[in-house]
Amino acid sequence: YYKFDTGIQQLDKVIGGIHSVEFLGILGYVKNGKSFLSRQIGYNVLCQGKNVLFVSLEMSFESVQHSFLSLHANNIHYWGYDSVKIRTADIRAGTLSPKAELFFREKVIDDFTTNAEMGSLYIKQPTEAKYTPEKLFADIRDIRNNTMDIDLVIIDYPALMLPSSGHRDRESYNELFREIRHFGLTNHLPIIFVIQANRQGFLNALKDKENLYTPDAIGEYSSIEKEATNVISIITTNEMRESGQSQVQHILSRESALCNPIVLNSDFETGVLSELQSLSAEDSEQLIQEIEI
Repeated sequence: YYKFDTGIQQLDKVIGGIHSVEFLGILGYVKNGKSFLSRQIGYNVLCQGKNVLFVSLEMSFESVQHSFLSLHANNIHYWGYDSVKIRTADIRAGTLSPKAELFFREKVIDDFTTNAEMGSLYIKQPTEAKYTPEKLFADIRDIRNNTMDIDLVIIDYPALMLPSSGHRDRESYNELFREIRHFGLTNHLPIIFVIQANRQGFLNALKDKENLYTPDAIGEYSSIEKEATNVISIITTNEMRESGQSQVQHILSRESALCNPIVLNSDFETGVLSELQSLSAEDSEQLIQEIEI
């Protein structure tokens, strides 16, 4: 049942990567990086040659597209340490410098769309005012039958969907998550979903000396706790933001032991989240050569 990695090694060592029966929640408060983390994992999966369906109920198609292109443009393993920094806001506003524009148009976009070693990205932005689980499942079947196979689905974020009952109450949303989980199970399709932490849970995390979330921050949708295989959280305090970091925590698991909090480099200008790690001898030599040049 093993499929692929999240691309965050400390997390993968604990949960064993993403499996075909995965129903993984990413929890975070407003502007703390939960959508960044979902896109970073999605991009990491693309780099493993897998196909990703990104369902965006919050951001526009163009915004999601620009975010993934920014992740690819700022991938130092592809372009080296001295490549031009591409800011997502500059892509959206059309304010890239001439040098950055040339690099972005002639190299980044071409490689992202034609690189045979990378998987394919399909961005679905629902246009229906009432996007239900049934419509989501129909879209997945249509894409699978007519466009491409799908290895991973990311939903950002399902709480904005309309439950099948047509009611927006606690039990209806519990049923919504159960339906999505059941669809993934029966189709052997791993699903990552983004959820917002409740305000009190976020404030409690800020008061904690290690900025740790607790499961009650998940909110009133108790089915998430029952259905999710894993829930990981991301938090970015003001101090973390100033130092260019975020903290990821594994707060809920069906099978694996919870791992300690993981500190990531966090660049909100590019959307890149990367692990803190020392350079290998080979990378160090490359960096020194590029600096000398």
